Amino acid sequence: MDFNARNVDPETSHVGATKIRPSDRKNVLQMFKDAGDQGLTDREVQALCTESSLSRLESFRKRRSDLSRDGELVRTEQRRSGQIVWRLSLAT
Repeated sequence: MDFNARNVDPETSHVGATKIRPSDRKNVLQMFKDAGDQGLTDREVQALCTESSLSRLESFRKRRSDLSRDGELVRTEQRRSGQIVWRLSLAT
């Protein structure tokens, strides 16, 4: 099952889902590893992104979502600047 495109999405979404670079996910995960227990908000991840770190700068939020769905990141009760702080799960 491809979590990056829904069954009702157009064919172009399914084609795009196959083009996601594994390094995008790896780079976002590394940002959270580097942050340690402090974790990161989506805005903080966005600030860390460079054109060389992701295939598309706006894909960081989807990669963070994928990591949380797969249990590698957890949502904390903490907020910074009104945003949810995410951190590595204990299982990672």
